[in-house]
Amino acid sequence: MMDDIDAAAPARASAPASFASKLGLPSRALPALSCGCASESQLDRWLSQYELHPFHPSDQQRLVTLLAGLVEEVAQWRAPAATRLPILELLRQHAVTCGDAIVTQRSALSATQLEKLRRSLQPVVGLLQKLFVAYASLWVQLEDTAGVPFLMREKRARTLHRAVDAGGRLLRVTSLFGLAPPENCWRNLHLLLQRGFPQQVAWRRVSDPLESRGRTSAVDAYISAALFFSANPGQLDGEQQDAFWCRTRDWCRLGTLEENYTETGDSLVASTELDQAPLPAGRLSARAVDSDRFRAPRGWRLDLSAVLQRVEKHLEKNFDPLVERARDAWGGATGRGEERKPGQAECVVSIGLGATCFNLREKDGSGPGTGDMTAWLDREEERVCLEAAAVDYQSGRTMAEYDVSLPCAPSLRSERSAGTSGAARHYQTEVAEVFNRSARGLGLRLSPAAGERLRVGELVGVRMPNGWQVGVIRWHLSRVDYSDAGVEILARHVAPVEVRRRNSAGRASAPIPALLTREGDGKCVALVLPVPLFKAYDEVEVITGSVTRPVSLQRQTVATPSVARFDFV
Repeated sequence: MMDDIDAAAPARASAPASFASKLGLPSRALPALSCGCASESQLDRWLSQYELHPFHPSDQQRLVTLLAGLVEEVAQWRAPAATRLPILELLRQHAVTCGDAIVTQRSALSATQLEKLRRSLQPVVGLLQKLFVAYASLWVQLEDTAGVPFLMREKRARTLHRAVDAGGRLLRVTSLFGLAPPENCWRNLHLLLQRGFPQQVAWRRVSDPLESRGRTSAVDAYISAALFFSANPGQLDGEQQDAFWCRTRDWCRLGTLEENYTETGDSLVASTELDQAPLPAGRLSARAVDSDRFRAPRGWRLDLSAVLQRVEKHLEKNFDPLVERARDAWGGATGRGEERKPGQAECVVSIGLGATCFNLREKDGSGPGTGDMTAWLDREEERVCLEAAAVDYQSGRTMAEYDVSLPCAPSLRSERSAGTSGAARHYQTEVAEVFNRSARGLGLRLSPAAGERLRVGELVGVRMPNGWQVGVIRWHLSRVDYSDAGVEILARHVAPVEVRRRNSAGRASAPIPALLTREGDGKCVALVLPVPLFKAYDEVEVITGSVTRPVSLQRQTVATPSVARFDFV
């Protein structure tokens, strides 16, 4: 494997300055830190005088703001690498400790996705992003620094690990709280890790005071994050995500990276050209994907043979739903239970909850009658819920950075006027080609413009010849001339409804678009609602035509920045 990497090195080598520009790193033009410190010991004394404790809620936001400012300054500091590295190590310990404390205290509320909660996590995500940028900047500086080879490899290995570890922690926080990850986060992580392949420092294990095993490497940190995010953690609650994160950290040393290979087998594939987590190789069709995109110098393969062997041994001794779920995702069983049949049919796709409600009611007019929907509401139900990514409810576009979008809850009058004056862009449908299908899903091919609105986990409505269906995007691949998406069907019977909620004073809100879904014999009925307008145990009124039915929302099984699915009675 090392020989393959060394052979590929000339093809991707580039000057450190050019690489820094590619990552969007800031220039090192700051003559001194604002705190006046020039060493680790000075900075340690300077921080201690503030007496800010990471576990005290009253101090956390001030400490995060202080640390973020210092980390940002270090990223732009003109000091030698030998001076910047110890200072960054000190700031990293404070930043990770404080960030973990905030995440732990708020993880119990992660399923609610309230606006206030999401805003309180923005500084933590920003701090981790700045920490990644600072270590990436230090890595570029070390590439230009001469020194004793052994000592330089040690410093570069430590710097690369810290950057990859910061990126993984950042992505984990965004997954836990349903935030949109920063733009190009995965892409920059892949590019930086690839930079360490020719020097063979990506595999070099270094000491880490935050690692329980004492020593770890950049590849270990990367594989842990890749295993975690390739198994769709957004579908898990906070406690399950924590447990799964711990398991992937235990399994990370069993995986191996390969840049040149002949068969994908049981593996994850990654590309430096894609801003997304590594994908299980079984999800990629040989017809739709250029395999060279996932080979040197543009990508690599993460072999999971040893990981899956460990997983199988674990399941033989003890049944664990999380472990079984991981095995199904990595081994290709998830979404692959039935044969996929090629197809050339066309369908109409609406992206997002608001667009689906609008097109079902205003444009299509199909669906069950009022009496049928009333019967749906009377049935006992079981629910299967999937997570959606962060999109702006009002525009239908991916939210920039970590902005919070409050759904506008349009009334009937405003939606009728929208229909007469021309639907907004987020209400417009897209024509898609169904290039394959199975009993539980569809493979869709859309235009490149539509691909800009697609996000893994987003709710979509699909109008087939026999009516509308509701699904969730499970994977998305953008090409120059088209975009492909795999949609897992959630419900083949769906109806637009409107919901009114009452506040503590008893006043009713304007009607809010929602979806009523039903599966099978009608026992699996659910309400899909926008967030953060609703929460568990809200008393709401479901409006179907001229019939109004009061219901009580029960357990919130899934919450995302845009939609949630509720039990109700």
